[in-house]
Amino acid sequence: IEYAGRMDDQAKIRGYRVELGEIEAALRSLDGVKEAAVSVRTGQSGNKELIAYMSLQADMNIETVRSLLSQRLPNYMVPSYMIELERLPLTPNGKLDRKNLPEPELALQTAYTAPRTELEEQLSVIWQEVLGAKQVGIEDSFFELGGDSIKALQVSARLGRYGWKMAASDLFRHPTIKELAPLIRKAERVIDQRPVEGDIPWTPVQHWFLSQRMENRNHFNQSVMMFSSGALLKQPLKEALQHLVIHHDALRITVNAENGSFRQINHGIQKDELYSLDIWDLSETDSWEREIETEVAALQQRMDIEKGPLLKAGWFKTRSGDYLFITIHHLAVDGVSWRILLEDLSAAYTQAVKGQPVQLPPKTDSFKQYAERLSEYAKSSKLMREEEDYWRFIEEETAAALPYEKQLHQTGADSIRQTVSFTLSEEETSVLLQQVNRAYHTDTQDILLTAAALALRDWTGGRLRIAMEGHGREHIMPELDISRTVGWFTSMYPVLIDLNTAGSELGTAVKTVKDTLGRIPDKGIGYGILKYMTPPEQKTIRFGQAPEISFNYLGQFNDTEDQHTFSLSGLASGHDITPTWQREQAVEMSAMAAQHKLHFSLSYPPSRFRKETMEQLLQTLQQYLRDIMAHCTGKEESEKTVSDFSSKTLTSDDLDSIASFVEEL
Repeated sequence: IEYAGRMDDQAKIRGYRVELGEIEAALRSLDGVKEAAVSVRTGQSGNKELIAYMSLQADMNIETVRSLLSQRLPNYMVPSYMIELERLPLTPNGKLDRKNLPEPELALQTAYTAPRTELEEQLSVIWQEVLGAKQVGIEDSFFELGGDSIKALQVSARLGRYGWKMAASDLFRHPTIKELAPLIRKAERVIDQRPVEGDIPWTPVQHWFLSQRMENRNHFNQSVMMFSSGALLKQPLKEALQHLVIHHDALRITVNAENGSFRQINHGIQKDELYSLDIWDLSETDSWEREIETEVAALQQRMDIEKGPLLKAGWFKTRSGDYLFITIHHLAVDGVSWRILLEDLSAAYTQAVKGQPVQLPPKTDSFKQYAERLSEYAKSSKLMREEEDYWRFIEEETAAALPYEKQLHQTGADSIRQTVSFTLSEEETSVLLQQVNRAYHTDTQDILLTAAALALRDWTGGRLRIAMEGHGREHIMPELDISRTVGWFTSMYPVLIDLNTAGSELGTAVKTVKDTLGRIPDKGIGYGILKYMTPPEQKTIRFGQAPEISFNYLGQFNDTEDQHTFSLSGLASGHDITPTWQREQAVEMSAMAAQHKLHFSLSYPPSRFRKETMEQLLQTLQQYLRDIMAHCTGKEESEKTVSDFSSKTLTSDDLDSIASFVEEL
């Protein structure tokens, strides 16, 4: 018996049942379309695509057909590919000969719908810049093109330059330009551009920092090493750094420690030293790489949060080009902040080199104002009412303990860390960022965390409690705009993941992790607020020990590579953090996409685990990741999960029942 396919000309496109005859009838009803036929092919991504074949009158063209058809049919019924033929092939009996319809050159065609308004055009250009795409149509999905939550913030920030206001959360619910554009509004409030001064309340992540066990709080930095093939110019570089620190107020923070208490102070621009720049000429030195490593380590050690400044730069002239190292104390910066700073540094330096006045995009609300509003929010009944029960459950539930292999014989010995890692190829990374997420409407963090959780489940044998980090710039105070604000906004929160019921089903595991993250209120920002900022008399949660495992996806760092002045360098940039820090997590996992490759690392204390065990854990994780990628790209139809719907009472079983019922219809 040979199964030839459906006889009723039905197909399933993006999860919807589609009658090909209905699309053909709609095409034939258009003035200027003489004949039409629609078929289905499997595209390069593995998803099914609709293809329309038409013979047209002389005054009609394909783009007009696409425009008219989109007004009559829903988006998923408009063919991705339209091919004009002089006439459609017929059988000897005069019927349409579908077998002889030509194979389309899918690789050369693009399902592209052009912007229709000035705002859609601006959005298209911004998406191209942020996503590194050559062309973006109004029906392209932001996340299928490689977008994530941090890139959503970048879109919001760049829109702000043109006077538009967009909540990054809107992009998750409306991932195409066509759906998103009607939600964007003109910004009505003018933000004060004057320098910010005064005391700043501590934010949750800064409270966490002050609670950590470490001997040297000065040595807790974030750094980048950049490379310029051409020689840098001293005066433009100093001018660019000066404008950076004047423009971004948080870079002028210092800490005042008195009688065991700490004050965080934002200084004005009249401070004597706003930044430091040290210059080394190593152009005649053969061992310049080793010398750079030595000087960078010393630069990191010289950070002083009481005296400041919190931004220190090192300029190294070598025979292969110039290196610029910048380190900033973590109190004043995070991953999103670095994207803003590197973009502004490149722009300011380029303007200064050309002799132009340095003009950076307008400031958004200050870190000081954000911290003050967060202090008020921490006491609100809304936070208690909506989040306390959730976080109490997460704190009280049991999870598997790590199978330590060695006893800890010396206090502080676990602060010594070793790292194992792997890197995906450019081709694999492209598939992960741009193709995998279509299957279950996920983002890259969902996929990476699923692979990590499966490997950890196999190792520990139970439910997992994992410490997660988010960018922390959630839309909980809609009156504030912090899309271009530099500061330490990171949110830290525990996640409870149970994959024991998923078995070997990769799809079930992906959906479980995605929906687990989707149930977290406001992406976890409330946990730290409740723990560190809400007055004790207002909360009933007893916060326990931090999870033994952490996971952090830092996003994509390919933006600066497209700029003309600087590119990120792989040259060793020293140790950002003091080795005296006694970390809360024994196993730390982190991933980032840089230089078009995904880099995944696992840090652990050799005093507690054997290297062979950690290498096996990472190897298992890597295999799960590749299996998940193959599963998702091979899935013909995309599938919605519980977190795609607004109902908080809907379960996976409910959704499966609904899907089965629809299939029967």
